Order: sequence, then C-alpha cells, then structure tokens
Amino acid sequence: MESGSRDSSALKNPLHVLDIWALGVGIVVCGQYFGWNAGLQGGGPAGMLLASLIICLLFLAWVLTLSELAVAMPRAGGPLEYGLRAGGPWLGFLMAWSMLLECLFGMIATALATAWYVAFLCDPAEPDSSIVAWAGLGTVSVFLILQAWGVREQSRALILVTYAALGGLVVYWLVAGQNFAWERAWPPGNLLAGKGWKAVPDAAPYALWWLIIIEGVALAAEETREPHRSIPRASCGRC
Repeated sequence: MESGSRDSSALKNPLHVLDIWALGVGIVVCGQYFGWNAGLQGGGPAGMLLASLIICLLFLAWVLTLSELAVAMPRAGGPLEYGLRAGGPWLGFLMAWSMLLECLFGMIATALATAWYVAFLCDPAEPDSSIVAWAGLGTVSVFLILQAWGVREQSRALILVTYAALGGLVVYWLVAGQNFAWERAWPPGNLLAGKGWKAVPDAAPYALWWLIIIEGVALAAEETREPHRSIPRASCGRC
C-alpha cells in the first residue's frame, strides 16, 4: 500500500526534446524582443554585433557545460546541486541564490517589457502607466496559473508561444526589410557609434539578453524523459 502511494506521487517526466527546445528558444526569443533596441542605441549595429558574437561564444561553452551537468545530476536544484557537489554548502547556496535573483529580475523585466508593449499598442503617443501596471500583473498571473496547472500544460503553452514569437520576428524582419539601407546599418565613418571599441562593452549588457536565463533548461532535467538524450539534443537545436 505504501509502495503504491509512493509510485502514484512520483514525477511523470512529461517533457520531451521539443519541450526543452521550446523552453530554451523561448528564452532566447524573449531577448530578441526586448534587448536589441538599447544595444543598438548604445553601441551601434557593429558594436552590438561584435558584443553579441562574444556573448554567444561564452554562452555556447556555458550551454555545453550545462548540458553535461544536467545529465549527470538531473535534479530540480540545478545550480544548487552543482555548487553543492563542487564546493560544499556555501558554494551551493551562493549559486542557488544567484540563480533565484536572476530568475526573479528576469521575470520582472519580462513582465514590464510586455506591459509596455501592451500600453504602446493601446496608445502609441502616450502609453498609460495604469495599463502598464495591470498588463504586467496580468502577465505574471498567466504564467503563475500555468505553473500551478502542471508541467505538461505549461510546456504545451510555451511551445505555442515560442512558435508565435518566432512568427512575429519573421513578420518584423519582412516588414523592416523593405526599409533596409546599408548606410543606416553600417554608417560610414561612424561604424562603432562614434565611441571606438568602447561601443562593444557598452552593448554587451544588452547582448546578454539574447541568452540570459538559458540555464533554466537545466532546471527542467528532473521532469524530462531520458534527460541524457533530450537535454543535449534540445540544447543544440536538434528536435
């Protein structure tokens, strides 16, 4: 009787490769929606491009390392487990607290950015701050409800949202491409926004938006079916 009760409460591991892929890509697409404006303003196109290439190289090494760690220790603790194993309780606490703060501020930034988008659509001339507040709270509430509903349902919603966001980016590229001009993308004599190489570190904080919180993929290891196969494939984009 006790064994049956324990089996019925065990994790069902509902996530597959596509679910993990959507989680990672959804995080990246979020950065493409919210991070590039300020980066272009601070570093210009060339500065933002160089900063993005450097950040992507760093995150490539991080994602590959993360995949190995998530497969070796497929637990919901994520960075807590890795730090605990490598350096003991204090390193585990430090990594877990850092991850908590990153996710917390990432959620706040995403909710505020989404809310400002909604307010801008309602009134492009003067976005209403009350709409920003309610839209931000609504964004957090929707994801809280999905989280409480279940891992499988949340993942299915995330897949749909990820495909919709990718579709939105394609539409944007097609519309913006009609007004593309090389002299605006690569202004002669002002390639690095008049700052020289200082434009690259100025753009780097915004380039981090491309892949920030990508380590959230490792936190899903405990709910993933065959994590040793699913997480490396999803992290490398092989669905």
